[in-house]
Amino acid sequence: MLLPRGLNLVYDEWGGEKTSGCLLHAKFLETMSSKSKEELQRKEHFANSYEYKAYHSGLSEDPDLWCKWSEKYINWRQLEILGLMSKGNWA
Repeated sequence: MLLPRGLNLVYDEWGGEKTSGCLLHAKFLETMSSKSKEELQRKEHFANSYEYKAYHSGLSEDPDLWCKWSEKYINWRQLEILGLMSKGNWA
């Protein structure tokens, strides 16, 4: 969810798509397992490191996050083809 809320509206009131984008989060890289362990030891995160406990637990059980819906990232055009972002009516 993006703030301000208007950024979440991807369709124009009068029809057509509005310009939209994607925020790519690089948290789940190959270093995440060791990073989550380190952050749990530091104990400096919100809500007693609740999120990092979940990350560490999940990654310890099954560190492979690839599934049948996964896509290897190529470039921004791929994100547009997948419908995750739009250049709107600009082009």
